[in-house]
Amino acid sequence: MYIQSFTALIALAASVQAWSIPKHYVSHEKRTTPLKKWINLGGVSPNTILPMRIGLRQPNIDNGKGDELMAEVSYPDSPRFGQWYSAEEIVELFAPPQEAVDGVRLWLEDAGIAAERISQSANKQWIQFDANVHEAERLLKTKYFQFEHEATGSRHVACDEYHLPGHLSEHVDYITPGIKLLGGGKASNGRPLDGRKSAMEKRGFRTSGNQNFSTPIIGPSVPATILKLLGLSPLALCDQYVTPECIMAMYNITRGDKADPSNKLGIFEEGDFYAAEDLVEFFALFANYIPATTMPVLEGIDGGFAPVLTRVANPISTSRSRTP
Repeated sequence: MYIQSFTALIALAASVQAWSIPKHYVSHEKRTTPLKKWINLGGVSPNTILPMRIGLRQPNIDNGKGDELMAEVSYPDSPRFGQWYSAEEIVELFAPPQEAVDGVRLWLEDAGIAAERISQSANKQWIQFDANVHEAERLLKTKYFQFEHEATGSRHVACDEYHLPGHLSEHVDYITPGIKLLGGGKASNGRPLDGRKSAMEKRGFRTSGNQNFSTPIIGPSVPATILKLLGLSPLALCDQYVTPECIMAMYNITRGDKADPSNKLGIFEEGDFYAAEDLVEFFALFANYIPATTMPVLEGIDGGFAPVLTRVANPISTSRSRTP
């Protein structure tokens, strides 16, 4: 009994030591209200890879400088009226001070994150690196958990609180993964933690793992495969499929034969991206009068990027003809 108690005491002491916060560390973000509709599934495997992003505080955000810049090119009596700022000018204006960047890098390297693993985003606002859960927890003096949303079943990685060295806390805005439920990572087998096959497969539209789309891609109970549907009238199942023919019939839209380069539609997306291969196969199957490699033009904001078309899809061949 004495040996068992002594062993338990040692284990408790080791646990306390592992979770102890150094005196020069401060709490940077902490969850103050209980999560709603999210279930804590417990800890994350130590070998899980997390995409760590450290957002640095930006100067000239709260001092009205941005308003001044807008006014400078917007007011007719301004000498810069009607002009614009280059991307480089904007980046430099809001870039964090170099001492902040150097301080965070030094902290990471001292903690065992090799310099070649660390990079800075093109807009200079993020320090980024990949780390396994064990490294991230040790670095931020925290504990990561998996959370599952009750309604959707989506899973994300987050913590309830994390810590930073006091001299760096003033330079850091926030870190992800952090207390916000913004995203997961990859398990040691490379699969996404959020339970989806790929971060590019969004909103649960795809109902089959078959990448050649021989099974329905929309809805859980469509009664026919795409191959069969392509042999039907274009308007046969407009109550179940959204196709160009259905939209044109529904709104009495005729097929255009002219294009104005200034006629553009902007769509904002955050945390959700189109899959380039999906567009290729959709055009080939449902709108073959559109060049198969047609892609949106990206206007990245805050380091935003577009998916790259890594392969040209081999769409299902069909004898169905279409009138251009």
